[in-house]
Amino acid sequence: MKPWTVAACAFSVWVFAIGPATAATASDEAGLWNVSGSAPYGSQAAAAWTTATGAGSVIAVIDTGITANTDLTGSSTAIVGGNVAAGYDFVSGADKSLDGDGWDADPTDVGMIFDPHGTSIGKSWHGTHVAGIAAALRNGTGVVGVAPDATVVPIRIRGTNWNTDTASLDAAIRWGAGLSVSGTTSNANPADVINLSLDVEGACPSAVQNAINDAVDAGSAVVVAADNTWSGDRQTTASRYPANCSNVIRVTASTEAGDLEAFSNLGTTAFPATVAAPGTVVSTCPAGAAITCTGGVGTASGTSMSAPQVSGTIALLRQVNPTLSVSALTDLITATATPFATSCASAECGSGILNAAAAVGLACGQPVQAVVSTPVADTGSSAIAVTSPVPQAKFSKRVSPKISGTKRVGRLVRASTGNWSPKPSSYSYQWLRNGKVIKHATKSAYRLTRADRRKKVSVRVTVKRAGYLNATAVSGSYRVR
Repeated sequence: MKPWTVAACAFSVWVFAIGPATAATASDEAGLWNVSGSAPYGSQAAAAWTTATGAGSVIAVIDTGITANTDLTGSSTAIVGGNVAAGYDFVSGADKSLDGDGWDADPTDVGMIFDPHGTSIGKSWHGTHVAGIAAALRNGTGVVGVAPDATVVPIRIRGTNWNTDTASLDAAIRWGAGLSVSGTTSNANPADVINLSLDVEGACPSAVQNAINDAVDAGSAVVVAADNTWSGDRQTTASRYPANCSNVIRVTASTEAGDLEAFSNLGTTAFPATVAAPGTVVSTCPAGAAITCTGGVGTASGTSMSAPQVSGTIALLRQVNPTLSVSALTDLITATATPFATSCASAECGSGILNAAAAVGLACGQPVQAVVSTPVADTGSSAIAVTSPVPQAKFSKRVSPKISGTKRVGRLVRASTGNWSPKPSSYSYQWLRNGKVIKHATKSAYRLTRADRRKKVSVRVTVKRAGYLNATAVSGSYRVR
């Protein structure tokens, strides 16, 4: 595991030339709209790299395993090296695993995949593509991931069939989080975030839900794909797990134009989408993949491609501040999301489109910044500059302030702060009589006076935190005796 590196959180103006590549500007993010900032509805990950690249963070990719790729492992033959650490294989049964054994420490993806009906759908090497989206190396060739210095731990959970058995998924989640799993060697690199770009029909099994809960309690965020509908009426997150499990970050897919992809499933009131991210992405793959793969990279579509961009962003955030809780990570991502180009209900689509640079900025206490595209004279390119301030994030009030104590002249009453998300860094109080300010009554406790008799007393609480707009809430009012 790489040592923790806490970023300096120094932000200025980031400018990236987007357009015809030259010897001076050629890079592996050129042309990758989802990371480079070449489109206003990309993840803007490249704009965060002056502050965080994911160094020291760990992303567990629970998927079909991994193949050697120079953009991941730095080798065309080895599956460990570069950004990839040792993983594990939780596929058992010779008819499913195709590697002739059961659970072991070799997460090599052998490629052949059948759908649940037994029909071959080609060699997907899905896990390799997902891993590259999250953390492909920034080495000047091929592609680059959202967190190009993060460590990927590949965990093989799918063999010949897309469906996954509950026991194996339970074990994979626990192992990825660094929890004990009987019969396995321990994971030397517990995950900051676990990526689940997979789906199984049915309600969330209790064993899987318990594994997710335990992983989150251990500090691992769990990011899941909302799944896809490729034909017919669009489906929802309610029908398949882990998207219908609790305590997860659900990711839908967005287009380059800033709308929800037609194939993306929708969230529901019970299982709301958290955020969207680009759904058609160029990433790592081996020759012979079901997608067209040239020079070790190819394009694929799906919410499977969206989820690892969120996982990569969490890796960036954990580098900036390793102590961020899972709920704080979620708040940072949702508060800084770029609004959709057209209106889309947050429960169905998410809070907006992932903006990694803004999330990292907010984690550093910086105002959220807008992405502005302007032409560069005589170059045929555009410059993407993160410069223009936009409104800061907002608190979410969960419980209103209250007054405790006997409401009688001469008695001391106290104010509770209420409950807010995220947790405020400071509180201030103003006591009110019939809705009007009581002079000098600005502490959390107030002794009732004769002037309050037969009047209604309440308290106004104001909360503050760096990067957030101040928020105010007033308690219920009580008549004083």
